[in-house]
Amino acid sequence: MSADCGACMRSSSPACCQCGRNRLPAIQAPETLHQGLASALAGAAAGILLDPSDAEPPATVLSGPGPFVLVVGRRADLTNAERSEALRMGYRPVHLGPRILRTETAGLAGLVALQVQGGDLR
Repeated sequence: MSADCGACMRSSSPACCQCGRNRLPAIQAPETLHQGLASALAGAAAGILLDPSDAEPPATVLSGPGPFVLVVGRRADLTNAERSEALRMGYRPVHLGPRILRTETAGLAGLVALQVQGGDLR
């Protein structure tokens, strides 16, 4: 296991306690993008690709209780090849509005959109 995974595991318990979550998330070693996309989608109802370009709003893509897999690009977004691979695998592109969000903000905003759509936040 890499040092980064160990640091994530050590910080997940206090973070879960702080937000009232009663179970720890699974933290796994890094994979290639293809491996990560495939393994994450295997147990999910839908794969969601945050995409600031030609994409649909969350309400048109999200249906059912989930679980959902959320893919957020790094700094300059996904490359065209990475985006194409995710779309070929069945991920649906979703935009969160007219603004381009930083990676850190986009992930959080995407999770909030999933929770609002799923009924967790009302």
